[in-house]
Amino acid sequence: ETHEVPSAAFGRSDKVNVYLPPGFEAGQALPVLTLLHGGGMDADQWFRTGHIERYADHLIAGGRIQPLVIVMPSNNGQRYDGAAGRFIADELPAWLKARYGLAPTRAQSAVAGMSLGGYGAVRLPLAAPQRWGYAYALAGWYPDDLIAEVRRAGRMPVELVLRCGTEDDLIAGNRALRAALLEQGQPPDYREDPGAHTFHYWSQVTAEMLQGVDAYFRR
Repeated sequence: ETHEVPSAAFGRSDKVNVYLPPGFEAGQALPVLTLLHGGGMDADQWFRTGHIERYADHLIAGGRIQPLVIVMPSNNGQRYDGAAGRFIADELPAWLKARYGLAPTRAQSAVAGMSLGGYGAVRLPLAAPQRWGYAYALAGWYPDDLIAEVRRAGRMPVELVLRCGTEDDLIAGNRALRAALLEQGQPPDYREDPGAHTFHYWSQVTAEMLQGVDAYFRR
């Protein structure tokens, strides 16, 4: 489903796509994955380009993951902090509860994304540690200020998975984030695979991402 969700933080409404598993009924106690798009894109990227609904339908039908809700917000052209952070961490959960009756606990909430969305998957839990318990970042953009923030935090407040292609222009930042976490004694689940900064690579790990999220929810 596609909605225009009003936001006081943005001062306007913005597009949000919501994947609902087959047979969904409002008020079901289902886990929620917040899935973030890349820079210069919007809520349609994981839907129109990534076809996340096909992966979810296939994995649920095969019994490889349990039913879940996937919410894909837009960031209004901003980094995933400031107004975009407030919209996703505060306003969006309230809207999901009002619209669908969804009120997942931290243990039933995950955040994931690619590129700038990978930045958001790391940055948002630092700002709102009570919101998500698990984060999965694909080829994230990790500027020096985020690396410094991770170091100041002492520990990441979520279980963190990092994946990046070996031909990705952002691989240096991914290695720097991993090094910062290792310095703190908190090694992330980190892996480099053949691939570049495109959906040709990300699509190869999409099913793995959903299964990792599901494994966390089951725990």
